[in-house]
Amino acid sequence: MQTLCTAGHIDHGKSALVRALTGIDPDRLREEKERGLTIDLGFAWLTLPSGRTVNVIDVPGHEDLIRNMLAGVSAVDAVLLVVAADDGVMPQTREHLAIMGLAGVSSGVVALNKIDVMDDQEWIDLVEADVKEALAGTHLASAEVVPVSARSGKGLERLRATLDETLARVKAREDLAHPRLPIDRVFSISGFGTVVTGTLVDGSIYLGQELMVFPDKGTVRVRGLQVHGNPVDRAEPGTRVAVNLHGGTSTLHRGTVLAEADALEPAYVVHARVRMLGDLSHALRHNEVVECYWGTARTMARARLIEGDELEPGKEGWVEFRFAQPVSMLRNDRFIIRHPSLGVTLGGGRVADPRAARHSGRRKRVLASVERLNDGGPRSVVKAVLSDLEPCPAATVIRESALPRKVADLALQQLLDSGEVLSLATIGGKQQEPQPAALLVSPTGWARITERLRDALHAYHLEKPLRRGMPREQLRHRMRMDPPTFNAVLGAAAREGLAVSLGPVVSLTEHDVRFTPEQEQRIDGLKRRLRETRNAPPSRAEMEAAVGPDVFEALVEQRFLIKVADDLYYPSDVYDRIVNELVQFIRENGRISVAQVRDLFGISRKYVIPLLQHCDDLHLTRRIGDDRVLFGCAPEPGERAPGREGMHQEVITP
Repeated sequence: MQTLCTAGHIDHGKSALVRALTGIDPDRLREEKERGLTIDLGFAWLTLPSGRTVNVIDVPGHEDLIRNMLAGVSAVDAVLLVVAADDGVMPQTREHLAIMGLAGVSSGVVALNKIDVMDDQEWIDLVEADVKEALAGTHLASAEVVPVSARSGKGLERLRATLDETLARVKAREDLAHPRLPIDRVFSISGFGTVVTGTLVDGSIYLGQELMVFPDKGTVRVRGLQVHGNPVDRAEPGTRVAVNLHGGTSTLHRGTVLAEADALEPAYVVHARVRMLGDLSHALRHNEVVECYWGTARTMARARLIEGDELEPGKEGWVEFRFAQPVSMLRNDRFIIRHPSLGVTLGGGRVADPRAARHSGRRKRVLASVERLNDGGPRSVVKAVLSDLEPCPAATVIRESALPRKVADLALQQLLDSGEVLSLATIGGKQQEPQPAALLVSPTGWARITERLRDALHAYHLEKPLRRGMPREQLRHRMRMDPPTFNAVLGAAAREGLAVSLGPVVSLTEHDVRFTPEQEQRIDGLKRRLRETRNAPPSRAEMEAAVGPDVFEALVEQRFLIKVADDLYYPSDVYDRIVNELVQFIRENGRISVAQVRDLFGISRKYVIPLLQHCDDLHLTRRIGDDRVLFGCAPEPGERAPGREGMHQEVITP
């Protein structure tokens, strides 16, 4: 459904004309009716001769109410510019005309209203010529001017027909398939609760749907929908919709946005292309504070110029906006900027990067990035979005591209097929159709990631050559990745033969622990001593003294030595034998005491107590009084002890 918005100077009859066309009074506030002045946005709907129904938004014309007017132009397809025949073109006529151009509204009709007040046709012809002169060079240069009288009804049929013809030529908005509802009204109805209204920009909203309120991210559920006063189960893109909500409604106000949970991401920094109006006496200066209007929201921002130190009237340039509050924009969203103290509209533009990083002096790099986003076709846009976020899910790339879903899907698949984009899930394997959660990278991005991974592991291996690998968590923090991304990167690196995961550690594939001849001699000596001591091995300190701390840690990591307690380590073959004999004794006798363990293995309490506690911790045994019984997962005779399940069994060969 399409949306028509009025524009024009105060008291030129915008609301009266809407009332005459639709039969609906757009002035809903008591103060508006008492003063005969539109203060806030008004809403109606109009059925045209072709049978199509369009939304109508009536905006205030007074210059002091321009903020309210701007909240109504974010989702407009055409404008009905109203000019009074007895006044002609006035200041707010020109400002509204300029704002509509900045908002991207390129179609419309001019209603030359109040012709019943002027009996002089020659005067009316002069005013019409004045209007056409004002429209020359603007987006409405070819708009038809229709003389009408809202009071008498004269010319209304011609106006309806002209609006019908004009809207039929307006290209349909591209639907991004994700519902987005910028909220322009919030109110409560007794017995129903909170109701919000707005123009549905993208996607559909349906009963029972869970949505999120941005930027605060409160969760709400749709419990009722109305379109043009009628209950519906689903609202389609472009409709004016009233939504009855249940849930976290305390943060709702004009300017907030209803959307799916993963559809938007609030940010404080946005990069955008700005066009300044040409009739200004004020240039936009670097770091100047402006009012930014987007959707139905108004937010203060600091404008940091990416090019130069000043953006002159009539010029275009790239600007980084640093907002005072988080904003939830998408690429290609339009906005208007005004000077907060002068009260004038400065210009407007289109968002290129809705979640930008502060440029902090890196202007050339930022300029190259935003121009890639601004100038390319679908494939170029997808690649530019990915380059700023990689690695990131396919769903995020599609959302941030702000391309229609089918267009983005096709562009992404073409890039995957050509190898210009890679999926971490299929690197080293067969390429597949991207899944929404699949993490994507560019070949350059993947090369950077693997270089960082190789450098981190290589440095670790140089520092600790006797360790099998770098602890996973240490490496993840070094790579600055969340767990899912890190795991996907490791999986892809393993398939490419770059790295290998060894339980809790990660190693370069080519890394191999090698001992020096001197270290091998010390290991041989420790092995002889362990054979001599059998079930009563030396302490950790004694073992470290025999082979050195680094070699000792390597023996533990390679599972030649099994840790039972902080100061008790058994050779793996002795450990397996002791545990199996202990379990077999309990199977045959029902339980075992500390004294029986001592006698069974010929060891003192120094070894017995930590050994039994270790078996309890592994759920091999459990304590009943002073005895141990089987817990329920003890090994069968000949099986390896459960404490070693999943452990690597490499034994060092001196």
